[in-house]
This record gives sequence, structure tokens and C-alpha cells, in this order.
Amino acid sequence: MLTSKQRAYLRGLANKLDTILIVGKGEITDNIIMQADTALTAREIIKGRVLENSSYSSRECADCLAEKCNADVVQVIGSKFVLYRPNPDEPVIVLPKAKKKLRKSVYSAERLIPSITDIFNSHGIVKISLVWIKLFLFRLTLRRIKQV
Repeated sequence: MLTSKQRAYLRGLANKLDTILIVGKGEITDNIIMQADTALTAREIIKGRVLENSSYSSRECADCLAEKCNADVVQVIGSKFVLYRPNPDEPVIVLPKAKKKLRKSVYSAERLIPSITDIFNSHGIVKISLVWIKLFLFRLTLRRIKQV
């Protein structure tokens, strides 16, 4: 499954590609599947087109070919579609990696509250409200997010 950043990167690459796969008024035959499979093995990304007199829509055709070739549908616009499948032996396209999401857990913040009150008490601040502690934790997480 592709992330949105990877999909956007592949859309940019597919912008320059010529259409090499054309689906006509006949059904999606084994010949078309074989052609798409060999093209995906060689190029990793292909652009296809569905003619107007075809019984398939471009979305249906892209989904069917992606399923039979074990590929991902990158984009479908009008009568054109883009498929991607990484080559397991010699990858040509290097996708951007997905950033790890920071887990925001209420329970971890609640566990920190007693230790934070101890810190404030050790500095001479006796009374501190829970609102100030939550604000302190929120600002701390914002700093951590900016560093990543």
C-alpha cells in the first residue's frame, strides 16, 4: 500500500511518461495482462489508456490490471491510469519513506503529571494547577515535533 507522499512522488514521475498500454473495445485479455506484467517488471511504473469504445471505465480497468499484476493504482484521470509495482530484484525507483507518527497518548501524559508536580515542588512552586501542567506538556510535545 502506498502512502500519499509516495503516490504524489509517483504521479510526478508518471507525468513525463508516454502511454504504453492501450485497452480497446475488447475485454482485458491474457495478452494485455502479460504486456502490463512485463512492462511493470522492466519499468516499475506504466501509464495506460482506455479507449472510449471500451466496455470498461478507466477505474475498472486499472483496478482489474492492478489486481492481476499485483500492482498499485497510482492515479486515474479521465481515460488514463498509472500503475506501479516495485521490481523485487533490481528496483529502479526509490520511493520516499513514510515518516513515523508520534503517538499521542493521554495515559503517558497522565503518568508524567505526578513527576512534573514533584519537579515544580522541588523548585519552590507549591501550588500548580492541572491546566498549567497540561499546557507545559503540550508545549513540550510541540518542541519535540519540530525537532523531528
